[in-house]
Amino acid sequence: MKRFICYLYEYQNGKPVRNVGFSKVEAEEETCAVSIHGKGWGADTPKELGLYLFYEEDGHCYGMYQGMLGNISPALNYRLIYRPEDTGGKERFQKVGGFILCHGRTPRYAAIWSDTPVDISRMEEPPRGEDEKQERNRDGLPQENVTLEKAEEETEEIEEKTGREAELIELKGDQVEAAGREEDFIETGRFQCQKIKRQDISKLVRREWHLANNSFLLHGYYNYHHLAFIQEDVDLYLGVPGMYCEKERRAAQAFGFPRFVRYEDDMMTLSDAEKEECPDFGYWCRQVHQIRV
Repeated sequence: MKRFICYLYEYQNGKPVRNVGFSKVEAEEETCAVSIHGKGWGADTPKELGLYLFYEEDGHCYGMYQGMLGNISPALNYRLIYRPEDTGGKERFQKVGGFILCHGRTPRYAAIWSDTPVDISRMEEPPRGEDEKQERNRDGLPQENVTLEKAEEETEEIEEKTGREAELIELKGDQVEAAGREEDFIETGRFQCQKIKRQDISKLVRREWHLANNSFLLHGYYNYHHLAFIQEDVDLYLGVPGMYCEKERRAAQAFGFPRFVRYEDDMMTLSDAEKEECPDFGYWCRQVHQIRV
C-alpha cells in the first residue's frame, strides 16, 4: 500500500492562494481511499461542493464527478473510496492526480498528489471512450475496432472482479417472486422493479456501496433523478436510467453496467423529468446483491 499526505488549497484564477486543509491518501492496486480534512473556510464558502477526481493528459485537465459534499462550513471531513470502475477503467484509475472541489461549475479547491502545478480552472469532462478522441489510422479513418476492443477490455476487467453481476437480463417468461421485501416492488407480468434514490444503495451488501460514487451512475442519477432495482427470478440488478445508443453502450460497459432494459409504462410511474418519451429510454444494469434479513 502507498500512503502519502498532500495539502488542500483554495484556488483563484487557476492558481493556489492559500492552504485550507490536507488530504491523506491510501492507494492500493484496485482501490484508493482519500480522507479530506478542510479547515479555515471563509464566510463565503459554499454550503455544497462537487467532488471530482482529475487526471491530466495531452494538455487537458479531465474531471470525473464523484458526488456532492454538504455541510462544508466551518470544517470539512469526508472519506472517498474509489475503484477503477468509478473512473472509467484501470488506465484512468492509475492516472488520477488528485481531486478538485467545485462550486457549481467553478473549481474552487484542489489537492494534487504531485508538486506539478495544475490549472484547475480549465477542468473539463473526460471523453466517454477512446472513440470520442476520433483517433485515426494512417489512412485517415476512425479506428472503430480499436475503440471497441478497449471498451470490451475494460468491461472484462470489471466483470472478472465482480463475478456474476454482469449476467444477461432477458426479461422474458412468467411473473417472478421478489427477493427481499415484496411490497417494495411493483410487479408486472415480466419482472419486478422499484424506483430508488441513490442512498438506497445502502440496502446492498457493503462491498457494493462504492457504486454510489460510480461516475456513470451519478451521471444518470442527476439527469433523471432516480435509479432502479430490477428483479428477475432470484437475481437483483441495479439500473441506471439512460438512452440506448452506441456511444452510451460503450460508456456503460466501461463503468460496469453492460446490459440494457428498455422502459415500459407498467414498470413504474415516472414523471416527465425522470424519463424520455422515446423507445430508446431505459436502464443500464449490473447484477448486485441485497442484504438478507
